[in-house]
Amino acid sequence: MDWTLSRMILFFNILEKISPIFLILFLGIILKRLKIINENFVSVSSNLVFYVALPALIFLSIVTAETKVFNPYLVIISCSSTFIVYGISWVLATLLIHDGSSRGSFIQGTYRGNSAIIGLAIIKNLLGASAVSKSAILLTFLMPLYSILSVICLSLADRKINFSFAWKQILLNPLVIASLFAIPFFIFRIKIPSIILQTLNSLSILAFPLALLGIGAGISAESIKINSVNAIISGLLKLLFYPAISVILVILAGLNKEDAGIIFLLASVPTAVASFPMAIAMNANSKLAANIVTFTTLASCLTIPAGWYILKILKLV
Repeated sequence: MDWTLSRMILFFNILEKISPIFLILFLGIILKRLKIINENFVSVSSNLVFYVALPALIFLSIVTAETKVFNPYLVIISCSSTFIVYGISWVLATLLIHDGSSRGSFIQGTYRGNSAIIGLAIIKNLLGASAVSKSAILLTFLMPLYSILSVICLSLADRKINFSFAWKQILLNPLVIASLFAIPFFIFRIKIPSIILQTLNSLSILAFPLALLGIGAGISAESIKINSVNAIISGLLKLLFYPAISVILVILAGLNKEDAGIIFLLASVPTAVASFPMAIAMNANSKLAANIVTFTTLASCLTIPAGWYILKILKLV
């Protein structure tokens, strides 16, 4: 009885920390259906989050991190698991899908996660501010990698890789700019006036609620009806296979529990909303990209808590 009770307490404790994030997301769906918010709100709030709130959060997380807090193995394991999933999904896409534009969207959906929004929000609730700082530094490496890999796989339709587009995506990305700008402050411990830090903190508070409402409002019932089989396969690779590979590498590397938790959570988040406009820009199958985003966002409400519960039982996090 005690064993069962302790497991139940653990499960509800996990739900208590994760469910608010998904409740805000579902609130976005409801508010959109009630016409309290509309497409204009989604567009404006997304721009505010992408260009102001999230860069402020990432910059603040990096500059306030302890200099000895970051483990380089986080980068090695995250990049390695990404390459493994990318390679396997490429092979599967070649075997299952004949259309080049659909292959690219399928592949992108398996690895490009919503790390900066859902990932950091869950990490903050489950692991705390220190883990958010580590994750923000890690994203400095992962975001450019995701952009380059996306350009390569989405070029399958045209059979011509546009690296200039990839560099533009990287160099003009406000999150990458904020990360790179913060690194010198982190390394050399350059002191920032408290008034600026407080301002950045106020802006960063906007990031998660606005972003989650926008993601929810962008989900429609129709978006999961087209190309659903390919979307589900790609989504399952993202939500189950990618985290599993990451956990295996974490065990082999012997990382501490906090670092293991960061790796798992960043791997287990749903496919990034940015994969949809990226597919449009690269003439890939944007409908399939939207389907994958919708499916993984909804399914991750179950897979992330379940995965975290299993890792807790196994004492890996």
